[in-house]
Amino acid sequence: DIIKIIDAITDRDAPVLANRVLQYTFKFLKWCIGRGYIEHNPAANIPKPAKESSRERVLSIAEACSIYQAAECLGPIPCAFVRLLMLTGQRRSEISHLEWTELQGDRIEIGGHRSKNGKPITTPITDEAKAVLAALPRNNGIYVFSTTGGLRPIGNFSRIKEKLIDKSGVANWTYHDFRRTIATELERQGVSRYDLMCVLNHTDNTVTGIYDKSDHYKNKCKALTSWSNLISQTN
Repeated sequence: DIIKIIDAITDRDAPVLANRVLQYTFKFLKWCIGRGYIEHNPAANIPKPAKESSRERVLSIAEACSIYQAAECLGPIPCAFVRLLMLTGQRRSEISHLEWTELQGDRIEIGGHRSKNGKPITTPITDEAKAVLAALPRNNGIYVFSTTGGLRPIGNFSRIKEKLIDKSGVANWTYHDFRRTIATELERQGVSRYDLMCVLNHTDNTVTGIYDKSDHYKNKCKALTSWSNLISQTN
C-alpha cells in the first residue's frame, strides 16, 4: 500500500515530494511501534524514490531586484507577500502564515510552534518592509496575506512563481533560494557568519548559544537594512 502511494506521487513527476511522504510515513509508523500499536515498520526497507542534491542557486543582485520589482504584476496581496519574504529572509511557510498579532511594532514575533527549529523568531521590520505592510488592506481574519479576508493564508505559490518568472525574465529559482542569496550577499557586505545565522533563525548549538538568550535585534536590523537597500533599488 505504501509503495503504491509513493509510486503514484513519483509518476506525477514529484519525486522529492514522494521522498517526503515516505519519510513522514516511516516516522509515523516508528512512533506507532513505540506506542505498541504495531510490531514492525512496513516502511523500513522501502528505498527513496529519488536521489536529492543540495541546490547551489544564488541570485545576483540584479536578478533579485528584477524579481522584487516584478512582484508589482501580482496584485497587492501576493506582491506584498513576495516582497516581505525577500526582505526578511524567513521561510515561505513562516511568512505566508503570518498573523496580524505577530506584527509587533518594529518587529515580527513568531512563536516556536511555527518555526522549523522550534525556536521563537524575532525579525526586524525595515523601513521598506513597513511600507510593504502599510500598503496592505486590513482584513478581518487572522492572516496578513490572504485572499479570503484573512480566513486562510495565501497559497498557489507555483502560479505566483510562474508570473514572476514571466515578468522578471529570471528563471530556475525557488523561494528558498532567497535565503541563500541573502546569506551570500550579506557576507560579501561584511556581515558576520554569526549574525547571518541569527537573521536566518538557524540553531546555535554551541555552549555559548545555550546561554545566550538575546534576540540580537540590533545586529539583525543592521543586516536586513543593508539587504533592504540592495533589494529595493530600482536602477
